[in-house]
Amino acid sequence: MLSKRRRFLKYLERENVEEYKKLIKERKELFNYAIAVEEKIAQKAEQKALKEKLEAILKDPEKIKNIIKDEFAEIKEKFGGERKTEIIPNAIGKFSSKDTIPNLPMILMLSKENYIKRIPTTMFKSQKRGGKGVIGVTTKEEDEIKIIRHAMNYDEILFFTNKGRVFKLPVYEVPQASRQAKGQPVVNLLNLQDKETVTSILIEREQDGNHKYYVMGTKKGTIKKTAKIDFNNVRKSGLIAIKLRPDDSLQWVKPVSDGGEIVMITKLGKCIRFDQKNVRAMGRASMGVRGIKLANEDKVVEMDVIKDTEIAKLLVIMQNGLGKFSKIINYRKQTRGGKGVKTAKITEKTGEIIGAKIVENKVDNDLIVISKHGQIIRLPIKNIPTIGRATQGVRLMRMKENDKVASISIIDKEELKERKQDAKEQEQKSLLKEEKVIPIENNTKAEKNTGKMKAEEKITEKSKKESKENIKKVTKKK
Repeated sequence: MLSKRRRFLKYLERENVEEYKKLIKERKELFNYAIAVEEKIAQKAEQKALKEKLEAILKDPEKIKNIIKDEFAEIKEKFGGERKTEIIPNAIGKFSSKDTIPNLPMILMLSKENYIKRIPTTMFKSQKRGGKGVIGVTTKEEDEIKIIRHAMNYDEILFFTNKGRVFKLPVYEVPQASRQAKGQPVVNLLNLQDKETVTSILIEREQDGNHKYYVMGTKKGTIKKTAKIDFNNVRKSGLIAIKLRPDDSLQWVKPVSDGGEIVMITKLGKCIRFDQKNVRAMGRASMGVRGIKLANEDKVVEMDVIKDTEIAKLLVIMQNGLGKFSKIINYRKQTRGGKGVKTAKITEKTGEIIGAKIVENKVDNDLIVISKHGQIIRLPIKNIPTIGRATQGVRLMRMKENDKVASISIIDKEELKERKQDAKEQEQKSLLKEEKVIPIENNTKAEKNTGKMKAEEKITEKSKKESKENIKKVTKKK
């Protein structure tokens, strides 16, 4: 009986212990809950106090200023020190792609299939007339060189297309290539439409402010004059330069001044000369007027501008490599819209006229002639004779079998020298600007070095004085 009672008492004690443990857990949970509630209440009170404080600061601008002053004072205490850089009023150190490219003379080449490239003029050496030249470009099959232009890297190029639109691009953005390279398609550089090709390239120079107008000519003899200002801002998508008929295309664009004259030459040997005042200035979206009256199978092959009629000469180049100079005075002045006069005797030996240029008393210039197969010759124009209008000319370039002259260009040596000097002066000015900007650290080092030099000079002067005084004392004693 006693053992049963003991077991029952032990069982009761266990139940009491378990109930006590449960009570302790419940009290702990209640205590933790109470602490969490108190913390939330305290956080809400703090947030409310912070909100009231911030609202009071925002309402009072003086408090905002005082806070900013205090924060700046703390920043000054922590990070205040001597400046390690120098503030300069001019923007120096910003480099563009233009700054890294030297302003050198270049030759731009455009093929009939609209492949373009730029080549340094040093790749072509001057030769005598009658030579074969050198390989200037490797063209695609059934492709030929159409346009050659001389320019500097910093010049702007105006690209005029057969559909009468115009685009603008710097010379240095045209990819540079070797003489034998084909070049890059113009479509990769300009936003051209379907079946749209570049037919004329005009070099817009940085310091060229004498010309007020651009004269445009088409293969059907239409001519148009437009103000130069209208082409200042050319979009990437292009601008309309001239309205054209369906069977016509824009081929030439030249700058012209107030006292200039215009010359148009056809492939069958006709030439017309008239004053630019006969062509009134028109807007970009106009069509133009008739410049020369053409025969059935004839078409315009060149249009150029005359500045001084007394010294100007007309250079004519034929397909088979023949060419000549003739004085522009021998061509009578007409009104626009006439048939013109004979400028060359066209035969099977000469072939049709392929190009012409106006040259005004510049004997030191060079002529570049390029063939359809990419053969190039560079020769001084002083070797080309001046003869009459209705003549065949002399041999300038010996053509290979089935090869014809494709395009010509003239390099102005005087202008090239002047622009080289301008480029050198610009480089020197930029170097001087860069030399003026020296960091303060380098300045302090230089000042220290100069201080040391001055101290050493003072010491040497003192030693010299002391030695002189000693010598005087010795001499007096003697």
